Amino acid sequence: IPVGAITLVAGRPRHGKTTVMYNLLLSMSEVYRDKKFYFFSYEESEADILLKILNRLVAKDLKHDYMHKYEGAITNLQIIERYIKAKHTDITDIEAGKIKLDTLLKTGRIQILDEPYKVENLAQKIQAANDGEKIGAVFIDYIQRIGTEAVLDIRASMVKVSDELRKLAVSTGLPLIIGAQFGREGVGKRNED
Repeated sequence: IPVGAITLVAGRPRHGKTTVMYNLLLSMSEVYRDKKFYFFSYEESEADILLKILNRLVAKDLKHDYMHKYEGAITNLQIIERYIKAKHTDITDIEAGKIKLDTLLKTGRIQILDEPYKVENLAQKIQAANDGEKIGAVFIDYIQRIGTEAVLDIRASMVKVSDELRKLAVSTGLPLIIGAQFGREGVGKRNED
């Protein structure tokens, strides 16, 4: 992942962009233990992202052993969600994952933010954090949801957001890893000209 630049994680809806991004977040936070990593989510709540990260940290297929206990749960994520809501503490793998996640959060190695900052406020927040902390990378999920203070049409707004983020990456020297969504229409169509 280059520093002082933007790296895009792009794909169609529901194709795993966010999963790729939080897997990168966890991998980078493991390798660079002296740095902090920010994940700005414009699509999912902090609680949803943390649940998915916990699922990744559990790293075990729970379905075979626990599906019967959590009726209707057909995925690991659903089992973990129901386990937490029920305030259970008897599945060792989930408890170990919770400890890992708690450590990452309490030490500030990862920070998940779900406030829909306008690009100008987002840039200020990242700049201020960079001035006082050793940041390894900033993740933003996803670019089309970022607004601007200026009143612009959609295309001009996207240009402004992209330009502001590019300038931010260059001025801070940080790697910005940004999710981008391809629309369903037009994707995969061939140009007939």
